[in-house]
Amino acid sequence: MTQYIAARLSLMLPVMIGVSLLTFAFLRIVPGDVLDVMYADSPLSIQEIADLRHKLGMDKPFYVQYAEWIGGLARLDAGNSLWTRRPVLQEIQDRLPVTIQLALMAFIIQLVIAIPVGVLSATQQDKPADQFARLFATLGTAVPDFWLATIVLVFLASAIGWIPPLGGVASLWKEPLVNLQQFLLPALVLGIGGAASLTRMTRNTLLEVIRED
Repeated sequence: MTQYIAARLSLMLPVMIGVSLLTFAFLRIVPGDVLDVMYADSPLSIQEIADLRHKLGMDKPFYVQYAEWIGGLARLDAGNSLWTRRPVLQEIQDRLPVTIQLALMAFIIQLVIAIPVGVLSATQQDKPADQFARLFATLGTAVPDFWLATIVLVFLASAIGWIPPLGGVASLWKEPLVNLQQFLLPALVLGIGGAASLTRMTRNTLLEVIRED
């Protein structure tokens, strides 16, 4: 187990570098860049935008931009956002609590759904409960999260006229009810997708244990 974990950890760095290279290259292969989008309707001339691109170093060769970006990350300096002009690390820090809360809620929903359904499926093999669980696992894995989220939101809005509170994210400590209303549907959608895979894993693992006994 220790060797397996060590081998997996040793692969993290090259995988991260590979993903960053592909992402970096893709964003520069696509025609246009963020400045073209930001100033599409602005009175700035083409030359003014070109001067701004030069000032930001966006006209440098790909490998130079990538090396500067990696060097900045090594110094814990990811630069500033072109949209907000704020440090990127500060932007990430501001959004991290929301991401953590959503991930935790989705994980809890996964466990609440997947473990009971997976255990029931394994102990009732080939019976209606098992068939239902396998159908849930198949559909949950196949259906995209964004499609499921759209269907759930449209159904709630059309059936009972309810949509989550819009606007900024409410504080969990100051406005817990509003916060949960905002997070419940996204967490439920993510949780269902994860629960489908976890249900299948729970069922298969428990079946192997049953067969060994």
